[in-house]
Amino acid sequence: MNPWKNMPVHRIFTFVEHGLLPGIVGEFFDLAWEIGCSLIVDPFIGGGVVAVEGISRGFNIVGLDVNPWSLIVTKAKTLRLKEPRKILDRFLGMLENVGKPYIPTRRLEKYYVPEHLEKIGLIRAVIENINDDLRLLLLTVLGRIADEYSFLKRTPAPRFKGNPPRGDPVKRYVEILEVALKDLSNAKPRGSAMLLLADSTEWLPEHICGLLTSPPFANNIDYIRHTQLQLLWSGFAVNSRDLGYWRNLQLPGCEAASRAWKKTSNDEVINQLINNMAPKYRKRYGRFLKQYFYYMQKHINLLAESLEGIAWYTIGDSYLGGVYVPTHLFLQRYAEKSGLKTKIRRIKDRYSRSKRLALYLLEIMNKR
Repeated sequence: MNPWKNMPVHRIFTFVEHGLLPGIVGEFFDLAWEIGCSLIVDPFIGGGVVAVEGISRGFNIVGLDVNPWSLIVTKAKTLRLKEPRKILDRFLGMLENVGKPYIPTRRLEKYYVPEHLEKIGLIRAVIENINDDLRLLLLTVLGRIADEYSFLKRTPAPRFKGNPPRGDPVKRYVEILEVALKDLSNAKPRGSAMLLLADSTEWLPEHICGLLTSPPFANNIDYIRHTQLQLLWSGFAVNSRDLGYWRNLQLPGCEAASRAWKKTSNDEVINQLINNMAPKYRKRYGRFLKQYFYYMQKHINLLAESLEGIAWYTIGDSYLGGVYVPTHLFLQRYAEKSGLKTKIRRIKDRYSRSKRLALYLLEIMNKR
């Protein structure tokens, strides 16, 4: 459940689950203001919560992600827009005069009934002829209806469902766009956001006063698969090979993102955890867990070199192969091993297949 899905600006596009609770976000920014941080880093920007909330409070944000769809969504949510009626009229005028639908790849044909595919394609054709920042907002709204009218259902992994929703995708698109334009025109941000397609296990800013993020959990969720329709409609992928390219860049938080060429952790605690799994799961989950923790430790090591203030991570635990995976405790150990001070808070109960889990806040501070 995403607590932001009905909130202005955030509701333009949301992901399935979100670890950044509104209360925690507010608490962090209050503390960041008290200690004099004006620039905040989110190394896993995702749906842009930190960017939207930060600029509304007068902070400047640096957001990183290796999924280009996350950057499109966040940029759209941080646009400064005026005259929403004029923008809507411009879009409707172009839509009325558009010619043929634009379908970026034939792969999309298997996800929609022909009528819906054609109508979404007409919207995409309009977007193809817009070259300013409005294009990003229009793509983000298209990402909403791309999900709503497809045969895919998130459970939480995308699976084919029965019949898609009835109704006109164009009418639904215009309804969402009107709300999005109103939200953005009323937002009045006081800060700015700089967004980078970058891997935070390889690079972080040299000086970090404040960091707030919710990294991928080690829970076998494929984030590229979750955004595959958006990547296909926006033109970042046309086939499985392209989707595989973006998956190669992801932090391996799922078995689909693990690769033979990626490095693995030799942590004895992780090895013991994998050995405790049922034999049929050891190979399936073992490699991606070793890779996930290798790259998360690498990320924490980079943080230790740059952190001058506070870093807050919300992170969930998980069960894999019948074994409990306390991800928050591994990250805490890596931070302390790098010479940082830490504190953990349990902030929310979670459930997965009748298993009781939790969301934790890992607070990291520089000892200096």
